[in-house]
Amino acid sequence: ALGLGRNDSFHELADERLDTAIRRVVDVEGPVHFRVMAERLLDAAGVGRLGSRIRERISARLDALERTEALVQRGSFIGTAGQFRMPQLRDWSALPDKLRDLDYVSDNELMFALFQAVFDEEGISAEQAMNDGIYRIGFIRLTNNARERLQAPLEALLPEDMLRHRESG
Repeated sequence: ALGLGRNDSFHELADERLDTAIRRVVDVEGPVHFRVMAERLLDAAGVGRLGSRIRERISARLDALERTEALVQRGSFIGTAGQFRMPQLRDWSALPDKLRDLDYVSDNELMFALFQAVFDEEGISAEQAMNDGIYRIGFIRLTNNARERLQAPLEALLPEDMLRHRESG
């Protein structure tokens, strides 16, 4: 679907073909983590490993696309401005283990999942919001690592008045 075909060398791909493939990945998965994007491109091109030269090539194409305002890069994530404003909630449960990692989910998507969990069950605890939020996107267990990863997105909702701490009792 990305139109890269099998290649002897990732470096021989024309810039235009690689740019088109990058845009397709962003259209479907944005905001998408660099590692997830790279895996999609490597799989489509029949390349087995992300080496430093391939990483640099993808980064150079991302920079070029960002200069044309086709994409936005925020840290390790790539998307359109609209995708960062209103991300889609995706089901991460079917991804291979190497890509099924909360670190590969953008803060924007996590914030949206947390907000929806609280919106659906008004008055729930932060712990329950985190549990329900990640469950919505296909992560079954709220581990200590998940709690740590969700803390910043949860806290980011407070100054936006999207969530409020409420004293119990």
